[in-house]
Amino acid sequence: MRTFGVGVDVATRAHVRQTLAAKLGRFAPRIERLTVRFTDVNGPRGGVDVACDVKVVLSGRPSVVYQTRGREPRETIDRAVPGIVRAVQSALARAPRGAPR
Repeated sequence: MRTFGVGVDVATRAHVRQTLAAKLGRFAPRIERLTVRFTDVNGPRGGVDVACDVKVVLSGRPSVVYQTRGREPRETIDRAVPGIVRAVQSALARAPRGAPR
């Protein structure tokens, strides 16, 4: 997990890990790497936008990237999880790279 201009406390980090493990655990044998990045969209100008980018690198498949925005890191990851699960399911349902048609 990486953060850029956003404070993420220990409880939120644990929530992210637990939520992703619970929702993506069934795909674990096909996931090579998972990255979560929180970024302060407005930077030093202030404001409430936090971007959450989740990237899932799949074995033999294209990577899946899902992005959401919200006020807080916990809110953004909670909004991203259903979408990333759908995107991973869809990517795994497609024919693998280099498969004969």
